[in-house]
Amino acid sequence: MAASKTTSYIVANTSVQAAATYVSGAINVTSYYGTTVTTQTVTQASAGTLPCTITINASPEGTYWFQYQTSAAGVVASTTYPLTFYIDPSISFYQVQCIGSSGGGTYVVFSAQAQNIIGI
Repeated sequence: MAASKTTSYIVANTSVQAAATYVSGAINVTSYYGTTVTTQTVTQASAGTLPCTITINASPEGTYWFQYQTSAAGVVASTTYPLTFYIDPSISFYQVQCIGSSGGGTYVVFSAQAQNIIGI
């Protein structure tokens, strides 16, 4: 029997300027059996010199946060970089953070969605 899942959008096509930070609100996942977060960053025609960084922050109560997972996209101009993160069922709250690429006065277009396991 396959697991039951539901999909939700965290952020859709948000521009994140060079060295700026986007942070989603707290997302409560206490009623799920795990979550997969898929992010996508699209670099612009003039990519930065350092890649943007995607970080998943976690919290036991939604107030105090720690870095749970992090990864970097690339710097090739006009390129899409998908990244996937698994949120363990032991995590109660998480948020998604995108720090824009640096250099070149560029920006990235950032989006993220979650697939939540609601039944096994």
